[in-house]
Amino acid sequence: MEFFDPHFHIWDLETPAAEGAGYPLASGHDAAILFPPGGNAIHSTAAYEKQFELVSDTIEHVGGAWVEAASVCHVDMASGDPGYIAACLAEAKWTAAQLATSSKKYVLVASVPLETENTADLLAQLAAIKGVKGIRQIVNAKPDWPRNGKMGDLLDNEAWQKGYGELAKVGFSFDLQLNPPQYLKAAALIAKTPAVPVIINHLGCPTLEDLTERADVFFAGMEAMAAASKNVYIKISMLCYIAPEWDQNQLVVDAVHRIIKIFGTTRCFFASNYPVDVKDGWPAPKLFAAFKKLASQYDEDAQKGLFAGNAKYAYRV
Repeated sequence: MEFFDPHFHIWDLETPAAEGAGYPLASGHDAAILFPPGGNAIHSTAAYEKQFELVSDTIEHVGGAWVEAASVCHVDMASGDPGYIAACLAEAKWTAAQLATSSKKYVLVASVPLETENTADLLAQLAAIKGVKGIRQIVNAKPDWPRNGKMGDLLDNEAWQKGYGELAKVGFSFDLQLNPPQYLKAAALIAKTPAVPVIINHLGCPTLEDLTERADVFFAGMEAMAAASKNVYIKISMLCYIAPEWDQNQLVVDAVHRIIKIFGTTRCFFASNYPVDVKDGWPAPKLFAAFKKLASQYDEDAQKGLFAGNAKYAYRV
């Protein structure tokens, strides 16, 4: 089975900054937020790919979509701070150079703050970097992710909404990471700009409570986002955020199958979220055994889509 991994990270905590904006060796990463996988300050393309050697007898890893980490970094910098913007651009350039060392097929999901006055210029700079297909800017609010607490809910921010509209002009997709109470607002935004492909991250970041006492909010919001545009996709990933041993929790398993029914088998795909999920106890043999068990009730074409084909289509590979 081919696996095109639509959500993984590589980073460099050793040379996060350098003199001069856009210095090619600067990674823009933040050691105060990110961690050194396996104790290594640089988590390279080769280190990421090595994880799949453990399952090479059953899974052929063919590439994937790298996803930014800048939108959780540099908490003390405002969105318009030149240092933060330089870090976002440096991250994309460093990653493009790293991924170019591999013969596998990769695309990039970079980041810039959409709420800035010069969003159009920043997106144009990203579009000039080989392999960039879209951006992610984490918008989780209540509970907030590292940068978001002082910014409020970006989905309510008019400047951010205007910046989001610029994505269509450069042909970018948007990786949407948010919390269940934000789903209906996101669905309304998606419906206004259906030309922008949207890829929901990590099953929408539910907690166990979102699948129990708040299940109506979770599933109603998912149905709204799925109906907002045919260009909306969802990653089945980071399930250990819901329950550490999610494959043994029938509530989580049932929720995944219900999401696949809501979006259809052609708009869902598995993702590793490495190295984060490795750190959280899900190395490749364990993760892919669980994914294969989830996929086993679907036909062969659907399985191929869940592991590779759907993600390739969503990211225009």
